[in-house]
Amino acid sequence: MRSICPDITLRSTFIVGFPGETEEEFEELLDFLREAQLDRVGAFTYSPVEGCRRQRTAGSCAADVQEERLRA
Repeated sequence: MRSICPDITLRSTFIVGFPGETEEEFEELLDFLREAQLDRVGAFTYSPVEGCRRQRTAGSCAADVQEERLRA
């Protein structure tokens, strides 16, 4: 995209610490962010949503792990 439109601004937002998220998956996200070189990145920690299927099927991620991943 940058070669087509050099003035483009690329941005996205990510959830970290969702139920069942592994360290490997989180590292994959960090690798992507380094490679993508987005101009703006937002992030927030997962918070439970009543009735969410993922919430029922996977173990939750500890709050301290969520905060550590958010800082990263």
